[in-house]
Amino acid sequence: MSSSWKLCPGCMNDNGGEKICPICGYDSSKQNPDDCLPIGFTLSERYTVGQSKHRNGEGIIYIAWDNSESSAVTVKEYYPAGFAVRNTDKTVGIVKGGEYTFNEGLIEYIDINRQIKESAFPSLMPITDVFEENGTVYSVTQNISAITLREFL
Repeated sequence: MSSSWKLCPGCMNDNGGEKICPICGYDSSKQNPDDCLPIGFTLSERYTVGQSKHRNGEGIIYIAWDNSESSAVTVKEYYPAGFAVRNTDKTVGIVKGGEYTFNEGLIEYIDINRQIKESAFPSLMPITDVFEENGTVYSVTQNISAITLREFL
């Protein structure tokens, strides 16, 4: 991300290029962990990756900026724990011996996300984009500020 970029990588709000975001408190000198995509990485020639927000056994979730729509989005990357590795070129590699599990999960991830994208499930966050790149697949949803059920309880 260039220094002239004025969006905070932590919240994707215009923070005037400040090092510490006055909106969310994110320190722009921080970087994503090595096994995540780096801040400023471009996906599908459209999405600029920000901070990695969460990970689970299925993958990594990032806040990102949709350069076509000029809006914040959430990008979910299929990166199954124990079966994926980040290569130096930022592509996703498969752990030796885990090829079958990785590929089966990849196919299922693509199918489920494309079905959600093409359907109108009112109880699910609408998926706006699904694409394959870097040896894995990504799904994109709107970025909506909310709290988790755990935080609510």
